[in-house]
Amino acid sequence: MTRRYFNDYSRFELALLVIFVCLVGLGIGSAVWPDSDGDDTATPSTTAATASEEAATEDYGPSPSSSVEGEELPVKVKSAEPHLIDNHSSRSEMGLPPRAGYDAPLTEQVLDEIRADTLIMAGIRAKVSAGCEGGQVTVKAGQSTMCTVTYQGAKVRWDVYIERVTGNESSAIQLATYKIFPPDEGLLVAKSVYGQFWDLHHESSNELRCDRIPPFKRIPYDLASSEYEDTGYQCQYLETDFGPPRWVNEAVVLLESGVIFQEIRS
Repeated sequence: MTRRYFNDYSRFELALLVIFVCLVGLGIGSAVWPDSDGDDTATPSTTAATASEEAATEDYGPSPSSSVEGEELPVKVKSAEPHLIDNHSSRSEMGLPPRAGYDAPLTEQVLDEIRADTLIMAGIRAKVSAGCEGGQVTVKAGQSTMCTVTYQGAKVRWDVYIERVTGNESSAIQLATYKIFPPDEGLLVAKSVYGQFWDLHHESSNELRCDRIPPFKRIPYDLASSEYEDTGYQCQYLETDFGPPRWVNEAVVLLESGVIFQEIRS
């Protein structure tokens, strides 16, 4: 039966039929068993993995195997300090009542001022108390009175010097011109250092570190030679934007107005 069926076709027609059947077979085989070696287009899973690796490098800086210039400091600064204050903070942010008026007694004005100055130096909001020797400032030209602010148990002494007095005790109005000289020692607070450094560099670097600093430390002021004191401590941030990654170290410097940082150049 089959032989008789094909006998109805010429040899040329049979050849065309065989070629057609072979082509159909090849097409079905390619659909069922695709040749992966010939496909140079990334699959979705490969593309997603590549994007994830790039995001990890961008988010977290150089890989652990990368060479970083410099030695890292021991304390990692991870977040902002919620109680941080500075000389731009309002009195309410410092936890202080409104400033004493000009008609307030001189001692009240002085204590009000040195409470704020001590908080600004420390850089961290806390309860403070203050008092003067003898209970009040001695209102006499050329006279000094030592007044003390207690911050977290640490005593900070300020020298109040009366330059000039207008009127006398029996006068209805007595005006005094005075100066407040800074203490011989500044108060370095670790939380302030870490918080200030975070505020300064966290937007430009995702790796911030500092020396291990005691919670509170007195730093002597060398008032004869400078208006600030290098505390001997350092902080650093990881620089990755220019060339190979490297640590940029900055000295922790204490001013009357709080902590600042100065880059250490080799």
